[in-house]
Amino acid sequence: MGDFLCQLIERPMPQVRLLGRSELVTITNNHCVVANGNNATIGADTVRRAVQINLDANMENPETRTFTRNPVAEVLADRGRYIAAILTIARAYRVAGSPGKLPPRLSFEDWSDNVRSALVWLGWPDPDESIKAVRATDPIGAKLHTVIAAWAADLTVGTGYLTSELIFAASECLPNCADRLRPALWDALFAVAGNKTGQLDVARLGLWLQAHLNRVSAGHKLLVDRTNKARPRWLLEQR
Repeated sequence: MGDFLCQLIERPMPQVRLLGRSELVTITNNHCVVANGNNATIGADTVRRAVQINLDANMENPETRTFTRNPVAEVLADRGRYIAAILTIARAYRVAGSPGKLPPRLSFEDWSDNVRSALVWLGWPDPDESIKAVRATDPIGAKLHTVIAAWAADLTVGTGYLTSELIFAASECLPNCADRLRPALWDALFAVAGNKTGQLDVARLGLWLQAHLNRVSAGHKLLVDRTNKARPRWLLEQR
């Protein structure tokens, strides 16, 4: 679902599967994707494709609030005037020469040039700033950062490791076996590849590493050496 959501958000001509069939068809994408939820988090590749809005009623039972206005009804009652106002903002920004145009968000250059930059020109906050908060609460990115940081600290950067060797290094104990030799590495790997028996799962770790191949985090890039296709070796490269 994550890959399809990213495609639906970004691509003008996404591919979708026909219901009940394995056939893929290309459709014209004119959708605006909106999602809401309580304490919702955005992760992985969706982070850079999102603008987050937080609503805080600052009360125990927000559903009991009453309002004197109905914004949706007001807009629908005079929809043309609101559309004209929006287009006037975009037109005025263009006529002014697009002053202070902001660095574009990749894949969303038109939005950045015509909506985001125009809003900032009018004195409103940069909506792109919300991506910092989204990235800070990204649970998938946080786990990747923790794994790579522990790996870089406890193992040798640039050296390839089999999945089983990573698990052995994380599981290794001190001589008295009371504590693990590399507790940070164990905790990090267990968060992504631990099983119900309290052990690290080789297959699960291999799938996780493959899913994050070529990702950069904590100043390092996760790579793989497939010289031996049956026994790939995973390694970090400093960036």
